[in-house]
Amino acid sequence: MNVPLTPQEIEGDAVLLDVRYPGTEEGWQKVLDEVGQKLARFIDVFVKRQGMTIETTPRGCGICRNSDQLGMKLIVHAGVDLRGHTSSS
Repeated sequence: MNVPLTPQEIEGDAVLLDVRYPGTEEGWQKVLDEVGQKLARFIDVFVKRQGMTIETTPRGCGICRNSDQLGMKLIVHAGVDLRGHTSSS
């Protein structure tokens, strides 16, 4: 199974993603498992990329000096969206 995480909206520095309900509870459990794996990988890549950026970027500007303070927050919601579709984002 390859669950598509579809971007629905960008709010500031947040990206809201949507996943459609596949039609069965068994399918839904597979979706939840894969989304969990994808989010874990997303965090791993973010942390690795952040480390590479810190090591290779001159630290003269304020943004570069504070780049090690960047963090990531993931919020996962499962339910029915306003269109009446079950989703997880």
